[in-house]
Amino acid sequence: MTFWRRRVAKIFPNHLVTWALGLLFMVWLGGYAATVNNTVPSLFLIQAWFPAEDVFFGTNGPSWSLAAELLFYVSFPWLARWIQAIPARRLWLCAGLLFTGTVLVALASQLLPTDPDMPYYPISWYQYWFVYCLPATRMLEFALGIVMARIIMTGRWIPLGLGPALLTLIPGYALTVWLPDAYGIVAPTVLPLALIVAAGAVADTENRPSPLRNRVAVFFGEISFAFYLVHILVMWYGPMGRVPGRTWDTLPALGMIILDFALTVLAAWILYRLVEVPAVRRFANARRKTGPPPPAAPAVRDQASTPAGR
Repeated sequence: MTFWRRRVAKIFPNHLVTWALGLLFMVWLGGYAATVNNTVPSLFLIQAWFPAEDVFFGTNGPSWSLAAELLFYVSFPWLARWIQAIPARRLWLCAGLLFTGTVLVALASQLLPTDPDMPYYPISWYQYWFVYCLPATRMLEFALGIVMARIIMTGRWIPLGLGPALLTLIPGYALTVWLPDAYGIVAPTVLPLALIVAAGAVADTENRPSPLRNRVAVFFGEISFAFYLVHILVMWYGPMGRVPGRTWDTLPALGMIILDFALTVLAAWILYRLVEVPAVRRFANARRKTGPPPPAAPAVRDQASTPAGR
């Protein structure tokens, strides 16, 4: 229960605030009509289970991933217990099988309807939803993360530093462009990201030099969850989003990007300081019940100081 309580305290306050802001912007600023479909499912973080774009990206688009996280956290105690039972010598094999599973998900998506098309991917919406959005299919990556943690804890990690691990993202991202259809959406970056997270964890536990431990990196790490939840709201309803369809020359475009980034960092910092930190402090741990202090123990006389015969 403590694990679930801490996860809820971390996620829901930020989500509820950004969901309310998204709804306010939809009603006040217009552009996106508020309906039951695009507001209610996202409030309860069940929107990613529905293969409908207006439901999935409703109110505040990035919150779709919280629906997947909710499944991850609910299942974590049982999933971790099962993975704990895997013999250490077979952990890398298990990691390979989970990675293969992400490829098989893309293969299975070919059985889904091919209409309607996605506007920014050469696949149908149903295929995109199945591979990228559906919490059940993304469970493979969550399980892979647990397996990588066990690999480190059992001393099975390979001699791969954080720098070389980061370089694996180059072919990973190249494959997202080169591979056809649904195969290029998730699978190419699963293994590189797993290696990067594991290599970073090893660097931290062994106190190796890491670019992720300086003050700037720590600051952005602290606000990263809030940043993620507010960035689309800033893009949609900020200076850039208020003029849909407009294009800029290179320098004005760079200026708009910098302005949007600065506004997002500011909004994320405010959300982090005023919502996330107080909520975690208040709700992450169960409050201990306070009662009357126990009665004081009766005084014991020092027999050594008592005159003999008394």
